[in-house]
Amino acid sequence: MIDAVEDGDADALAALMRLHEVACTSVEGLGSGPKCWAGGGVEETVPDGTVVQSFPMSACELGWQPSVEAVVESLALPASLFAVVTFADPPLDESFLPRPDTGVIFGIDSDDGPVGMMLLMEGASVVYVDHVCIGPPELFLDDHPRYTDAQVILRAPSSGPSVTATPSPTSTPRS
Repeated sequence: MIDAVEDGDADALAALMRLHEVACTSVEGLGSGPKCWAGGGVEETVPDGTVVQSFPMSACELGWQPSVEAVVESLALPASLFAVVTFADPPLDESFLPRPDTGVIFGIDSDDGPVGMMLLMEGASVVYVDHVCIGPPELFLDDHPRYTDAQVILRAPSSGPSVTATPSPTSTPRS
């Protein structure tokens, strides 16, 4: 997955993403499941409460995409690895969101400076994409209430001091 993001390989990244089955809602506003109207996280308008396949992602607020291709198209690739973290408790506590155990943090170059992006994973599947609203990838570790218990297990050499856990010689550090 890290190689796919760093190389900008959209097809390889899409193959690792998993859509979620979740009931859509016709309630307006932020912070809920996908909306039941076309463009609100589903391909075409369906009745309220219909179980749909959609992918959660956020920048400043939670949104949903109807396909992994739509998610990948919205990402600024390639991006540079910043750190890998694990979570003692799943950081997403809403019942309609996935339960990731690992986060892979990247930095995206922009005209205004680096922007942080985290791909959250359950096992080997990418299940959620989060972006720092405005700011560098460090904000996921320093100033993000959702990730206060994140344990850094790997820091990219250019992202700052210390690797808190070193992969064993037989492990594959990139997936």
